[in-house]
Formats: sequence, structure tokens, C-alpha cells
Amino acid sequence: MNRPAIAALVVGGVVAIDLVSKELVLDRVSDDDRIHVLGPLAIVHRRNSGGAFSVADGRAFFPWLVSGLIVALLVWFVQGLVSRDSRLTGAALIAVSAMVGGALGNQVDRWFRSPGWNRGSVVDFLDVGFWPVFNIADAALVCGAISVALLSLRRKSG
Repeated sequence: MNRPAIAALVVGGVVAIDLVSKELVLDRVSDDDRIHVLGPLAIVHRRNSGGAFSVADGRAFFPWLVSGLIVALLVWFVQGLVSRDSRLTGAALIAVSAMVGGALGNQVDRWFRSPGWNRGSVVDFLDVGFWPVFNIADAALVCGAISVALLSLRRKSG
């Protein structure tokens, strides 16, 4: 499978899993529910109109602007890496593509969820108790960023 296809598959997979999981939470978990899963992990239903970890909560334009710029930069970055950098490893391609998918998943919420176009709030539902409530898109962004950092450190030391 070629690199653009792998990138598209990862981005599309993250967005799809993120959006389906959010719809399941919206359909099955009320605002007051807390469903224990395993260890500290629980499923809850939260809405975040701000940025990551509720930064700028209530100011929907700011996170939309920032995340829109991040999505654009990540897409440009991945496109450039996929088409020009033959050294891009499978792990780095997957990590950066996961970041793009995560940014797009949350951006879709901001575009289409209530209270309306371009003012929507992100659905968060994974609660581990010691960390802000997050979703699949957030996890993809964070795991992708950590992976890129570790791969960069490995490349510099190798």
C-alpha cells in the first residue's frame, strides 16, 4: 500500500471511530451517567465549547480558529511528507496521520454540533479521574504527538 493511501486510511479511520463513538455516547449516556469500564476508566457525557482541556471554554470562535489552522498545517505537513520525504517511516506517517484525524474529528464537532454551525461544542466522554475528560480524537492527537517526539529522539540518537 502506498503512503498517501496509508495516510488517508489512518486519517479516515480516526475520524470515523471518533465520530461513531461520540454518537454512541450522545445516544446512550445522559449528562448525569458515569459508566465504570475498567480501573479508573469511566464513560461520561461532557460538552466542551473551548479548546483542548476546556481552554477558552465558552469562546467557540477561538478554538475553531486555532484548530482550523492546526488542521490546515497538519494536512499541509502530511501532504509534503508523503509526497517528498522518502525517509518518512511507517510509524511517523501513522503518527502524524493520527494527529490530522484527531484534529479533524474535533473540528467536525465544532462545525456541526449544537448550538449551530461553527459554534458547536466537542463531545468528550473518556474519564480516567486524574486527567481532563477527553475523546478518541484527543487521544489520537496526544498519542500521535508523543510518537512523533519519540521517533524524532530516536532518529537524532541513531
